[in-house]
Amino acid sequence: METPVGFVSVSKGAGVGTGVRPVLQCAQHKRLRTVWRKAAAAAPWFVVAPVRRLSERHGTRWSHASTLHMREGEPVVVLCPGQGAQTVGQGRAWYEASSAAREIIQRADRYLGRSRLPNGQSLMDIMFNGPKHVLDRTDVAQPAIFVTSLACWYGLQQFELAPGTRREPSYVAATAGLSLGEYTALTLAGAFEFEAGLELVTIRGDAMQKAAEDSEGTMVAILGISEEQAMDLCEACRKRNEVLVPANFNAPGQIVLSGSKDACRRAMEYATATLHLKATELSVAGAFHSQLMQPAADRLADALQTIDVNLPLQYPVMCNVTGRPHENQKDAIKQRLVEQLTAPVRWQACIQTAIMDHGDRTNFLELAPGRTLAGLLKRIDRKRAISNYDAPVTQAMS
Repeated sequence: METPVGFVSVSKGAGVGTGVRPVLQCAQHKRLRTVWRKAAAAAPWFVVAPVRRLSERHGTRWSHASTLHMREGEPVVVLCPGQGAQTVGQGRAWYEASSAAREIIQRADRYLGRSRLPNGQSLMDIMFNGPKHVLDRTDVAQPAIFVTSLACWYGLQQFELAPGTRREPSYVAATAGLSLGEYTALTLAGAFEFEAGLELVTIRGDAMQKAAEDSEGTMVAILGISEEQAMDLCEACRKRNEVLVPANFNAPGQIVLSGSKDACRRAMEYATATLHLKATELSVAGAFHSQLMQPAADRLADALQTIDVNLPLQYPVMCNVTGRPHENQKDAIKQRLVEQLTAPVRWQACIQTAIMDHGDRTNFLELAPGRTLAGLLKRIDRKRAISNYDAPVTQAMS
């Protein structure tokens, strides 16, 4: 029998790799089973509780072989990944482990069919089997990530691992998503029905793909740079009729620039040769979150006019453009989503605001696919705990 445990990795304090190695010992079996490693010595409730509850459900008593202190009732901010988190095979583990996750993926397949995706493939086929160059396309990656994140969430709910579904006091304090992930976060908060959200991200991905193909743009990540330096760098390296702007304020010392290819090339050269910083061109289709995405923003604005926004939001949802929670106003939410395509993503501000709003005991939960946001969180606040659910872990039991 397979018992879903439901988490892959947990980091606390100085990051993954610190802490002790708790071992859960089955009272009915002599063998010790290591359910997770390198967890925090002061693991939060959403790490320990799932193992205890699921083992009880299957009639097995488990006892801690190490000293862990469970803190119950803490606020949890749910994080939703954006484009770049995609990987071939994403969502398959949730599809196989959870009927709720499987239903979400199948609904997406039925809704999109094969005509809206390259090569006549279904979304599920591309997610599970690739090829990678197709999954990496903006018009494929965005719906694929949206569906995978929601499949993960419904799987967590089915296994009673999501905040608000467990016996221990728990609640979702807020949701936040990076770029594309903001649509997932809004869907979790009830702003969009599943099919409406899927339609929006599919249109958004297609519009951004076409805008990228019609312009000569790229993006450059620069490490160790301040916001003021980034603004000065853009001003110095941008020539007449060129675009070069900060696109992502991800974490302290990690800023992404977006714009015309020649301007980005000059910015990379200046950052490395003069400022002695590390600069890397990103493998992206175009200059996202810059004025070069204006055609995509116009098309998205038209699409949003046909989509209803359900209010009030069930949870606060962090807005990429402002770094603050979205207002509970339909037109304001739609306007911010349109602005997001040409404005910088203030991810660091989103995380810091969530912590300030909900207190120092705020923890985080990252949905599938990938672990990108966990890495950014540790750059923003190293002591913050985060649980990553890229895939469910199964513990074989006789």
